[in-house]
Amino acid sequence: MKRLRTLLYVPLGLSLTLVLAMALLRPAPVAHASGGAWSTTDAMSASRYSFTATLLPSGKVLVVGGGTGVGSVDRATAELYDPSAGSWSPTGSMNVARANHTATLLPNGKVLVAGGSSGPTSLASAELYDPSTGTWSLTGSMSMARHAHTATLLPNGKVVVGGGFGASSTLASAELYDPSTGTWSTTGSLRAARYFHTATLLPNGAVLVAGGLYLDTGGPFIEQHLASAELYDLRTGVWSTTGAMSMARAGHTATLLSNGKTLVAGGATSSDDQASAELYNPSTGTWSVTGAMSVAREQHTATLLPNGEVLVVGGSNWLPSITSLASAELYDPSTGTWSVTSSLREARWTHTATLLPNGKALVAGGLNIPDVLASAELYTPPDATSQISNVINVVESLSLAPGAQTSLDAKLQAALTAVQAGNTTAACNDLVAFTNEVRAQTGHGLTTTQASELLDEASRLEAVLGC
Repeated sequence: MKRLRTLLYVPLGLSLTLVLAMALLRPAPVAHASGGAWSTTDAMSASRYSFTATLLPSGKVLVVGGGTGVGSVDRATAELYDPSAGSWSPTGSMNVARANHTATLLPNGKVLVAGGSSGPTSLASAELYDPSTGTWSLTGSMSMARHAHTATLLPNGKVVVGGGFGASSTLASAELYDPSTGTWSTTGSLRAARYFHTATLLPNGAVLVAGGLYLDTGGPFIEQHLASAELYDLRTGVWSTTGAMSMARAGHTATLLSNGKTLVAGGATSSDDQASAELYNPSTGTWSVTGAMSVAREQHTATLLPNGEVLVVGGSNWLPSITSLASAELYDPSTGTWSVTSSLREARWTHTATLLPNGKALVAGGLNIPDVLASAELYTPPDATSQISNVINVVESLSLAPGAQTSLDAKLQAALTAVQAGNTTAACNDLVAFTNEVRAQTGHGLTTTQASELLDEASRLEAVLGC
């Protein structure tokens, strides 16, 4: 039997009562792992979920709207996070309260908020936030009310909005916003109506839309989870089908990697949550399976870190009951594998995650049944010194022959000394020498399994150093 999740995904006038009734268990604390670290930072003044967070040119983070969990009440308020002070401050409120909207930073520095839901009503209205004044102004409305849609800034400065759930049905329509005129115009419709999908701007200027939900409101109200994907060509305004994912999913994440591929992770199918992940290759238009996460999750966040790794945080798992997750994992594109990193201090889903200019990731708000959260946390990626020390500990734990261990230790100690001296180039060269030594020792002091483990550790270290 398929699960009807629309009531939670689309909170049209729904309080958390139904969700609370389903949440029979609250998650047990998750032990912190080695690697990056989480620390608490100032909490928002208002608890919120299904809201947006946008990094402004000033380096501050603008959070907007969201649900409150109280009946059909959504928020119009907005706040700013200042990383240098580690604190939040109020800024102007929107004209219309909304959740499940989109927020897009425009080339002129303003933020376009479009659509969403306000209580039981889908919205067509749009607003602009001006950071220089801290105020909102209404701009042109979309032709269709929608929420749970996507909005993507195109290379020409326009914003394409696609899909979503409208007044009473799943939408395939798409629209373009022109910041120079403050108006919307229709463009080609999606090949498949969908909401709670993902949209990713590819290096070639095309927009990749993948997965999502389709609700047949004329039938038995059963959601269909979609595996299909399509591409938007801004030159023609036409959507075309591309390779489908290996499985249908919604509530997943999509992250553009530095190699030009798109990583899709997690999400829900019609029967369960997924730990699986796959990669879209724009040069072939096909998907390939990559390493799976250690925990199945949906409605999590995924953040591309400066070292090229992807940080996946939190989310929820619906079986055997709704469980909020605190766990976090790192995806390494060079190996196609995941590693567990430190867990959040507080489990959460439908939260936001924003990469700050200092390289840290700000996670804020969300749900942790039965609570709507105002708390925020900062993730600090592992530094090179601690990573090298971890690899040294791994070498020592393998109980190698004295000659092999001494040789490997010497190269790691040289890399550690170089890092401490601020010489990244030398450290990278020392790591090359270390990996060469590992390969040379394979079968002569190192087993294949041991060598593979050390090469994986070295690859993660090279990513941290940016070798």
